[in-house]
Amino acid sequence: IYAKRLLTLEQLVRKHLKDFIEPLPPLGGMQMPCILKSEIREDVVIEQAKQQGITLISLSSLYIATPKQAGFLLGFAAYTEREMELAIHILKNIFIDSMD
Repeated sequence: IYAKRLLTLEQLVRKHLKDFIEPLPPLGGMQMPCILKSEIREDVVIEQAKQQGITLISLSSLYIATPKQAGFLLGFAAYTEREMELAIHILKNIFIDSMD
């Protein structure tokens, strides 16, 4: 079930968020790292997502050394395909709005 959810999330990110983030599908675990590809600030996206009910974990906050890689950990284990689709569309709008 988790492998299917991971694949679903990866496909959604590649289809809808390809201009903004690059997914790095893990071999195991319950979260997928995604690297920011654009100049959008990680902290701004995290705050705007939080206001929309989406919790993103900062990738750069997990680094001890520099340079730190900006991005997010996207959870998938607890979500249905439909819930992931809705969240991805909300994130897409956040990324688009952040570029203005």
